[in-house]
Amino acid sequence: MLAQILQPLNEKVGYHEPRICTFGQYVTSAFLPAFRNKWKESTRSTSEADIMRYLVPAFETQLLNRVTREQMQEFLSQKARGLSESVVAHLRWHLNAIFKMAQSDGAVQFNPAAALFIPACRPSPAKRVLTRDEVKLAFERPGCARASRIQDVGIQWYAAGRDFRDPTRKARAEIRRHRSTDLRQPYGHAKGSQGQENGAARRSLTGHGTRS
Repeated sequence: MLAQILQPLNEKVGYHEPRICTFGQYVTSAFLPAFRNKWKESTRSTSEADIMRYLVPAFETQLLNRVTREQMQEFLSQKARGLSESVVAHLRWHLNAIFKMAQSDGAVQFNPAAALFIPACRPSPAKRVLTRDEVKLAFERPGCARASRIQDVGIQWYAAGRDFRDPTRKARAEIRRHRSTDLRQPYGHAKGSQGQENGAARRSLTGHGTRS
């Protein structure tokens, strides 16, 4: 008799009833507040915008534990018709991260986004590489205060076939990554005067190695 009374209780030992909330509620009240402390500012500004623009409107009112892999895969396939592969890949990553955290919180019993894949996306537009004359003209434009310091970097970057729309910004980024102008030697370690010029350009642009 006692065993029959305790049986329903024993069957539920170790079982955690998932909390019931919608996708939108979980994202805005749990996921985003947690990941704002993890993301860098640049990542937060783009990732949060993508989540609120694409994911929340698509699944906002649906119960979190009712969202299926098939629904999310169809959502990605629809977005792939108009968005680049990079954006779709980030949306897939966000869905997986949301449900992975929801599983750890006990909001869902398993992660339905784990098996999502990136569908074929629209082709990326062709990127145009500036000619040598166009690079020189860009560095000579008004307001390019630091153009003279990185002109050689920009020219050699072009010669290596690298695409850039803003030569000044991207050349600075290339210097910060401590890559040589020929993309083989670290800055400051190339042979001869070119290595010294690269090191000086990096220090002048990043502020590293300068004395006050």
